[in-house]
Amino acid sequence: MDPNQYHQIYQYLHQQILPTFNMSREKQKFINLCNNFELKLNYLYKKNKRKNGQLLKVIRNFELEPLLYMMHNDPTATHFAVDTMFNKIKDHYYWPQMYENIREYVRSCDSCQRRGKSKANQLLHPIVIHGLFYQVGIDFVGPLPITPNGNRYIIVAIDYMTKWPEARPVSRATAEETSQFIYKDIICHHGCPAKLLSDRGTHFNNQMVKKLLEKFGIKHIFSTPYHPQINGLVKRFNRTLCESLSKLVIQTNEWDRYIAPILFAYQTSKHSTTKISPFYLVNGREAKLPVNNLSDNLEHINQRLLSLIDDLPHVREEAKIKV
Repeated sequence: MDPNQYHQIYQYLHQQILPTFNMSREKQKFINLCNNFELKLNYLYKKNKRKNGQLLKVIRNFELEPLLYMMHNDPTATHFAVDTMFNKIKDHYYWPQMYENIREYVRSCDSCQRRGKSKANQLLHPIVIHGLFYQVGIDFVGPLPITPNGNRYIIVAIDYMTKWPEARPVSRATAEETSQFIYKDIICHHGCPAKLLSDRGTHFNNQMVKKLLEKFGIKHIFSTPYHPQINGLVKRFNRTLCESLSKLVIQTNEWDRYIAPILFAYQTSKHSTTKISPFYLVNGREAKLPVNNLSDNLEHINQRLLSLIDDLPHVREEAKIKV
């Protein structure tokens, strides 16, 4: 927000001091504008009418750059697109022309421009969903450059209802790695899915995985060369994961450091299909994001920027309908 307008609204709310107006109509218009704002700890907040008066911190022009940097360039933001970035910011902050400023910032991002536009989403094969983690898709990404930790692949899974992803860097694409991932990252975290979707690669189609799934009563469904779209959701996430890595990773052999923050960014972003974040659908609340911890003091915001540079049932039912 323009500092002059910020100061005028602040002065009126704090001391009932009005700017000079030539017409009473302009005066009343300004008062009506001020009624949309509130003072809290000597800072200006806007009342969010869409969320029962939730207060949104008003951002002044000189505070804008640090905030946009954090919400786009931070590893937990992963250079997501305009709409995703806007949806995260609008629940915490306010300033005029918010969407336009965010769009311009993303368009001026060197990493995003080097990657170019994402390919259009492909149509997914319609799948009947019965609940959380009822049906999970699984896949491997790689081979990638070997990291100092010896990792060369990423094993990925995603729930078809909530769109919640799990991923782990691994050294090999083998039956053993697959079995450990299914047990530790899916079953032990989310319970036993009814169905597991995968391709017919030997890392999925083998006796070790078969026995594990039989033990936990999980039906294994294989996609075919003629119908690869059956597991299209996990393929789409793979593209998102690879695009995020390409924008964040400076040293190509250190990509495994960024898997966790990329997962967090995806889990806490509203999905284009459900219009709800996977985190909310799984946990029944929104995650506390780094943006929530930003101090109201600009000095703290700038310090955070420098550190970055240096170093639910009814909602779930609605999501089920939208799948």
